[in-house]
Amino acid sequence: MKPITTYEVYQVRFDRWALRQRLTAREQDEAVEAGRELEANSGLPVQVIEENQDPETGEISLRVVKRFGKADPDVKGPPENPDVVSRIVMVVINAIGIGAIITVIAMIALQPLKSANSEPGAYNMLLFFIFAASLLTGALLLFKIYVPMELILWRGKTPEGRKRSIEALLHGSARADSPSRPMRPAFHEQPPAPPESPEPAADSGQPQTSFQIAELQRDPTAPAADATPPAPAWPPEIEAAREATRNTLFIFTDAALELLALSRPEMQAFERFGLNLYLGGAAIRACDPTAASGVSLPQEIRRELLAQTLERAGTNAATVQSFVERLEPSLGRPRYKALADAGAEAVAAPPGEDGKPKHEKLDTLLREWSDPAARGAKSEALIFLLTDIVGSTALTAKLGNSAAQRVVRAHNTVARAAVKEFKGREIKHTGDGMLLTFPDAVTACRAAIAIQQDAHTYAADNPEAPLSLRVGLHIGEAAADDGEYHGEAVLLLDGICAAGEAGQVTCSEEIAARTGGSNLRFTDLGPKMLKGTEIERRVLRVEWTPKMKPPGPLEYRQIGAQPGS
Repeated sequence: MKPITTYEVYQVRFDRWALRQRLTAREQDEAVEAGRELEANSGLPVQVIEENQDPETGEISLRVVKRFGKADPDVKGPPENPDVVSRIVMVVINAIGIGAIITVIAMIALQPLKSANSEPGAYNMLLFFIFAASLLTGALLLFKIYVPMELILWRGKTPEGRKRSIEALLHGSARADSPSRPMRPAFHEQPPAPPESPEPAADSGQPQTSFQIAELQRDPTAPAADATPPAPAWPPEIEAAREATRNTLFIFTDAALELLALSRPEMQAFERFGLNLYLGGAAIRACDPTAASGVSLPQEIRRELLAQTLERAGTNAATVQSFVERLEPSLGRPRYKALADAGAEAVAAPPGEDGKPKHEKLDTLLREWSDPAARGAKSEALIFLLTDIVGSTALTAKLGNSAAQRVVRAHNTVARAAVKEFKGREIKHTGDGMLLTFPDAVTACRAAIAIQQDAHTYAADNPEAPLSLRVGLHIGEAAADDGEYHGEAVLLLDGICAAGEAGQVTCSEEIAARTGGSNLRFTDLGPKMLKGTEIERRVLRVEWTPKMKPPGPLEYRQIGAQPGS
């Protein structure tokens, strides 16, 4: 049976966490938005917690979905067992007293009216309405003060649920900012082998992966929502190997989360990316035929297991899809490969004395990954520009390798011309783009516009093989290592660039804030969930127009023969 899922919004009130709102399984987005509005309107810390209860066993698991603001460590949890009944009795008694007092005052004030009025029935009816109105108004005011709805909502939770919620609110024992995922055992429990057809997770409103993971996407007994063919039936030995490998990876992942729950209860996006590399290396090693059963798993199952492992660790579905697609190319970078190799080594190592996988190096690896000083590197604030050739893979399929390479050389020409003109610096070629730096935000924006203008000119002259680019801009701290820059700023830059469409220049608000006094124009695209991360950032578009009088076709002696020649 599916777990019963609710989303609860807590706010700090009178130095205590108070349950302000409870929503259903399909209202995660509404819960997060309600929390955001509460924090914005009050300035008080807010948390959104997901509670899953197994209807068969009564087992309750919690996770922190989102935190807004920073709570003081002295903030207390809600009262474990608030006495709502006695409060209601007190409200009723006091409201009757308030009504009686106001009625007596009204009797004194209206005494002349009684003497002049020959109909006592009307006078008594007036007093009755005054008493009823006073009692009701007093009851409502007292009820709001002494028996707020948060107490009634909190009282409606089970004792175990209240205890778990207080622990999560005060100690952050659940992982923050992670998407809905299938319930997993508490850290101290050994996860059982996954069933043949596990129940799907509650609908979180997040986009689904493209790997057709039936266990995570839908109820196997429900009719298909589209015409996607069912996953192929694998031979028994492959099914057995898949289940064994998945169980190994889930145990491995849970042990890593148990360690990180103590040392890093709230992981930053760049740290989470490093953890994904570590788990990705473990998944690759666990799927190796020599790792367990000797059975060679198909590529489709390998990708499925990697995706399930990342979702188990709390990565949202959209980020999982992006990460799985980019994992193999990423392993060409030494620092990325080092984390993946450490994960592969850890999953293949014998378990510890307690029977759990050992992650002795994980905390150190993540610290060195996210903190340049920990590995002896110096970070600096830089203004980055990233270009991305749109549809580069499809271009090769359409034009052939030779013609596609001519398009890449055209990109290299226009990018390096901008570097020379605007005194930038080329950091590296990514294969389908370039990472550049510039001395200031205005210069970087003008270089990006020049790149798009030249690309537009080239595309107009070469309709058979056009050059279509995205360009992204961001400023942030990054550290040079192995001849390239690493850090959260570079990770965000990739997502900011991907947030744009072909022919656009997109940038972070930090870039736009540093262009005051220039004639640059920006259009606010609003908050975007950046590809490859779990971070929502405001993205702006830098406006530009094509050159009115292009100087003519680019010199093909610089970039190779004209396509088609």
